[in-house]
Amino acid sequence: MWVLRFSALLSPNPPIVLAILKARRLLFCNATSQVCSSIRSRGISSNFISHCSVSGVRRRLPNVNSLYDSLRSNSARSPSDRGYGTSFHERSSEMETVAQSGGLAQRLWEGCRKEACFALYHPFVVALAAGTLKIESFQHYIAQDAFFLTAFAQAFGMAMENAEDEAAKEKLYQLQQSTYEELELHKSYAKAWNVDLAEYAIPHSATKSYVNFLLSIAAGKTETEAPFSVDSNRYSVDVEPFYMHKVLSSSKKSLAAYTLAAMVPCMRLYAFLGQEISNGIKDYSSNPFGKWISTYSSADFKASTLRIEELLNQLAMELKEEDHATMERLFHQAMILEVAFFNAQLSNGACSVPLLKDGSGMSIPFVFMSDFDSTCTISDSCPVLGSLSMTSITSAEKGAAAESLVEAVSDLNVRWATLTTDYIRGYTGLFNQVLLDNEVSGASGRSFEYKIVKLALSKISQYEVEANSRVEDFEVLKNIRLEDVKDAGRKMPLYSGCDHLFQRILDNYEGLDADGHIISVCWSQTFVEGCLSEGVTIHCNELGICEGKSNGKIVKCIQTAIDKQRVFQKIINDKHESLSAASDEEKQFLSIYIGDSITDLLCLLKADVGIVIGQNESLRRFALAFGIILLPLYEGLLQKEPTSQSKYKGRSGEGVIYTVSDWHEIEAFLLGFHQQACKSKKLDATGPGICS
Repeated sequence: MWVLRFSALLSPNPPIVLAILKARRLLFCNATSQVCSSIRSRGISSNFISHCSVSGVRRRLPNVNSLYDSLRSNSARSPSDRGYGTSFHERSSEMETVAQSGGLAQRLWEGCRKEACFALYHPFVVALAAGTLKIESFQHYIAQDAFFLTAFAQAFGMAMENAEDEAAKEKLYQLQQSTYEELELHKSYAKAWNVDLAEYAIPHSATKSYVNFLLSIAAGKTETEAPFSVDSNRYSVDVEPFYMHKVLSSSKKSLAAYTLAAMVPCMRLYAFLGQEISNGIKDYSSNPFGKWISTYSSADFKASTLRIEELLNQLAMELKEEDHATMERLFHQAMILEVAFFNAQLSNGACSVPLLKDGSGMSIPFVFMSDFDSTCTISDSCPVLGSLSMTSITSAEKGAAAESLVEAVSDLNVRWATLTTDYIRGYTGLFNQVLLDNEVSGASGRSFEYKIVKLALSKISQYEVEANSRVEDFEVLKNIRLEDVKDAGRKMPLYSGCDHLFQRILDNYEGLDADGHIISVCWSQTFVEGCLSEGVTIHCNELGICEGKSNGKIVKCIQTAIDKQRVFQKIINDKHESLSAASDEEKQFLSIYIGDSITDLLCLLKADVGIVIGQNESLRRFALAFGIILLPLYEGLLQKEPTSQSKYKGRSGEGVIYTVSDWHEIEAFLLGFHQQACKSKKLDATGPGICS
């Protein structure tokens, strides 16, 4: 149901207005609750339901007086909190232990999902998971990892010295012993793979940076102190202090917590990688690196990870918020160093990821296209436009009596409610009939056929066109100021990582050769333009405007799945035409489409790589009925990698669409991690040398 903002209705005599509105709003919100419950129970989701319902299938109804505040707060939540569908990290059973541990450890991990995605989709990790990693690459990795693990075990010992609680000391001791056991495993790797572990006396710069960071935190070293040496029976290395703008606390209790904050990412990340890889490849018995996968996906390693997280939470409970902030910076820096560690491993040659880079690091030309509402945005745009139509009433009737304002607002409420309930009733019946007709015809269960899918969506599309005409007839979008639409667009929050990926693509980042497009059924291109970075080509509808205000009409360009597919094909044709003078090799490019609902299906199926974000129940029901395969992207990548001698071309025309849970996963797959030097080595968040 539409979100209506009543705050603009307040007059110089607010008690009178509020008293009337209170009763009106109660009735309206009760009706809203009933309609939204109906939506959820039926699993309905389409572009128009998204327009007519703030909650839709996956959204909550914000407070009617604080739309933008609610949206801003939602942008800081985790994907699962926002009802975004199954979170990338929550998919694996390994992540259930994080949810059980809760507290600071969970919050810090969820805050680093971008780095976790970069690690999971790193060429080294993908090749290892698929069993295609070169032997010399694994040998180099084992030697470097053994060097690091020795320092990791020593950091546990240093944390034990700082821990004040005997129970904490005992837990740290157990964790240290587990690390020594992991080192023994590396010895077995070394023997099996003919690795001379004496090699790790000369660590790679990335390995040394990580060790420097870890041990300097454990020792409480600051920028004012000179380098110090760490000795063991295996190696001796000079450790440069990790540079913090703020001097680390001298409290032993704080140092123990800081040390764990710098260590937890290593264990949590490896447990995550092990579980995601084992989920992606159910049988890795023939994988030459299967023992590595088995170790880090094992129940024992998960248990060790949970123990260190629980201990971190316990120590954090006794510290101040400013200590928590320091721990968050250390946790994030450790995650960056983890990805940098993978970056430093020997090149594996040809690999499917990053998708848009060839083996020599050159970019592959591509066209990047995306839906807008609920794909880029946390909430739908049309409820926001609806709220603007409400404020337009008060702007147009300044000085009117309170009763008149309430009557106008109530009338608009009734029109929105009528549109919504009528649409839901009609759409529910049509959607179910389309699925039933497909089953009765015998098409259900057969292999995927694009023309059958398009025919079914054509029936739904006609209903969408009629629904938009009713919106115009009901004049619910009248008198909205164009200036307000622009401002609302600027305030509309996007899903984390979306705008960053667009910027990275459109700024020709790292020499990318790309076009970026939005293909949307949103009612206002002006609104979309306010949300996104400059340079994105927007294909969208627009509000009819007369003298700076909407006239209640919609300038219709894209209303349906059929319309989207038409625009998609024109973009592809235009790209081909622009390359007509190029050589055959230079004419090659990839098409990538990102969407979330049924209106995106035809584009998703035509693209070289079609990717669905989140879990749209209607889309899943439709896909099942029409033989469309929704395959987790990482699982599909690992299936493709062993047979891939060139770049990953996707499965265009085969009825396969890939699924992800957030934009970070998409960026990791397409472009991978970018490492750059920090301008200053006295940074709170990142320390010296490496920035995300």
